[in-house]
Amino acid sequence: MKRKLNISEYITKPAKQSKLFDILMRALRFQKNEEVFDNNVENPKEDIKKNVQHRILLVEDNLDNQKLAKKMLEKAGYFVDIAENGQLAVEAVHNYHYDIILMDVFMPIMDGFEATQRIRARERVLKENRTPIIAVTAHAIEGYREKCFRHDMDDYVTKPIKKRILLEAVRKWIDPRPTILVADDSLDNRNLILNHLKKNGGYKLVTAKNGQEAVNLHKSRTISLILMDMEMPVMDGFTATRNIRNQKNGKDVPIIALTAHQGKREIDKCLQAGCIGYIPKPLRKQKLFEVIHQYL
Repeated sequence: MKRKLNISEYITKPAKQSKLFDILMRALRFQKNEEVFDNNVENPKEDIKKNVQHRILLVEDNLDNQKLAKKMLEKAGYFVDIAENGQLAVEAVHNYHYDIILMDVFMPIMDGFEATQRIRARERVLKENRTPIIAVTAHAIEGYREKCFRHDMDDYVTKPIKKRILLEAVRKWIDPRPTILVADDSLDNRNLILNHLKKNGGYKLVTAKNGQEAVNLHKSRTISLILMDMEMPVMDGFTATRNIRNQKNGKDVPIIALTAHQGKREIDKCLQAGCIGYIPKPLRKQKLFEVIHQYL
């Protein structure tokens, strides 16, 4: 009957608020997805999942080794940035939080040992999580692995680079869990969401207290999904969402609006800003996981 009358959705009376929101989101999301994901794919959700990748920093001064390792890693599904020496590697880490670093040991300007020590010092000062650093070197002499460990590296791969060994080392140290960014100015709301997600254990979690922090975090690390409060100081969620959509790789990240405002007009406002999902406040655990599981 629904198809014969060309009706997309229906709801029975008395209408439940949660059911109404779900129907509105299904009806509105299709239209918005075409605007946000203008990339000629049939299923934007599948394209989002396909583009959730980990980013690796390859520190190597030899052009041939750069090309070889980059090709191996990209074919395995990783994003790869290249630094030609240790100094450039330290600068790169100041701008982006990498999932793993492949560090050549002997390079001009700054070698891999000094670069690693500077990166570790920065992590301690900023109280950041430790980034796995794998030494990549032609030296296979006895005791050299231990020397790399003494310089605060995590693993050791010898040259010439072999695909199987390189990928095994990367997979051993990289954290495969998707990263969720929780952006909300309320500490209570952030803690509530974090407590729900931590119990699940399947996600890496980062937080932002306002829209500007959310924009900066997305720019500086791989984010798999964003839970975005729409009303925050410094920069609200609407502005932050639009800014993220204009960033490199910001087109594909799922951004879910969190707001206490209800109704079609408010939902449509979130979608127009670039959100592709909607969770009403006060937040319910079941709804939170339903939306996250839909996109991750």
